[in-house]
Amino acid sequence: MHHQSLLDSNYQVTLCACFNMNAQTFKRKIETEAERALEQLDSDEFLRAAAGGEPTTQTLLETAAASEHAAAITFETWISDESDTDVKIAFESVVEQERTHYDRVTAAMDAIIKSDGDSSNSSGGYDIDQKVHTQEPPGPMHAYLRERETTIQRIASGMVGRPLASLRTHAQLISFFESHSGTSVDNSGGDIVPEAQENPAAALFTDLFEETEKVLDDGLELLTTRCTTEVDRNAAIAVATYTIRLAADDTRDMLASMSWLTWIIAILSVLSIETAVKRLYFENHTRHFTPLYTMLTSSPAWRAGRGFYPFFHKIVLLVTQSNVR
Repeated sequence: MHHQSLLDSNYQVTLCACFNMNAQTFKRKIETEAERALEQLDSDEFLRAAAGGEPTTQTLLETAAASEHAAAITFETWISDESDTDVKIAFESVVEQERTHYDRVTAAMDAIIKSDGDSSNSSGGYDIDQKVHTQEPPGPMHAYLRERETTIQRIASGMVGRPLASLRTHAQLISFFESHSGTSVDNSGGDIVPEAQENPAAALFTDLFEETEKVLDDGLELLTTRCTTEVDRNAAIAVATYTIRLAADDTRDMLASMSWLTWIIAILSVLSIETAVKRLYFENHTRHFTPLYTMLTSSPAWRAGRGFYPFFHKIVLLVTQSNVR
């Protein structure tokens, strides 16, 4: 009897070891397939894309809050028609966690604004409306997640691929917040002043990082128990990998749009200068502006503008002609 108990115990340990190996194999396979995407999410490029420019604590927290809210809605859409009871309970847990994350991130924004002395928010805190977030269209990753219909696809995308991407981005956020713990911008004068305490966002996202790791562990456990065939496993790996790549692609697209926006602003600035120069040139009818005008219209930026944005040049021509008549 004692011998049989030992055999049962050893069998359970063996099963546990195999289970852990399978879960880790899943994770390693996905990380290998999505290696380049994960590297991009774990870089300064993510911070610039998330902030829409030069990263600041407030802009990064605003993006994080929107992300937490989007995740809550995604899992809510799955709960209504999920037939697997255990998975449904797991989804409900994630919804609750994401709502809590949203509240904690917005509370951190409120605390930072108050510490910066922004009197416009002193009475009501940070004004962020969940209804506005609800009405916003989801980003590429969450749009893809919400279209998943099978249980395995939902676990793989929402509780494995998404957390793997989030762990990389959270690591970048933590690093940024820790490196910006010593200074704060005084909104009243724009001066940099010492903070009395460390940036609270660093500690917050350290907690969120650990809680996201738990979601990933739960997702891997659910996958290993539900992927009973090689087809299931390959499908789960493919969906999780694609989810990570979508997150990275969104970062690349944001950076690309920022680059084009910079060019547009630069070209429009050149056009504005050119309009003013032409006005002065024609109105004064002197040779004084001829060298400046020649230099401007022969510059690379001007040539690029004429090549890519003839519409704006047509407007400038019309405005200029109307002004010199």
